[in-house]
Amino acid sequence: MQLNPRLKGAEKLIAGNKVEIIQNTLGRIEARVEGSGIFHTVIFDGNNQRCTCEWYGKHQGARGPCKHVLAVKKIVMV
Repeated sequence: MQLNPRLKGAEKLIAGNKVEIIQNTLGRIEARVEGSGIFHTVIFDGNNQRCTCEWYGKHQGARGPCKHVLAVKKIVMV
């Protein structure tokens, strides 16, 4: 976890109860994740995933998922 600060950030979001699953239906998950003074929307649609955060907007998943996407994945996969 030391090597992946986004995973550490995801764990903190989960521990702080900052992730709310809005919709979880076949093939689509939508969540609201509390950030620093803002809420981000995370959507999983089939194999596609996206987030409204700045990290995702800048990298579009090319450098791996943002901490918000990782947090939602961890919650949904439990």
